[in-house]
Amino acid sequence: MDLGEEIKALRESRGLSQSQLATKAKVSLGQVRKLEQGHIRDINLSTAARLADALNVSVDRLAVYADASWRARRKTEDEPELAAAIA
Repeated sequence: MDLGEEIKALRESRGLSQSQLATKAKVSLGQVRKLEQGHIRDINLSTAARLADALNVSVDRLAVYADASWRARRKTEDEPELAAAIA
């Protein structure tokens, strides 16, 4: 499953329209449409967090689709000893 399929499945399972999700997540309707259609394959942390909150799931559920720089930053925050070794 890709990001768009995941968001669409979660949205539909919660009985939300694309417009309702966009409003709840404070993102544009166009962004929701593009995500679901696969035109956007990478999201940043703030978008992932807003969508996760609106869909009532952990941000980790969408984090696998977040951009690589956010994943790297998250890993160093979760593993401070690794962050220290990198610095």
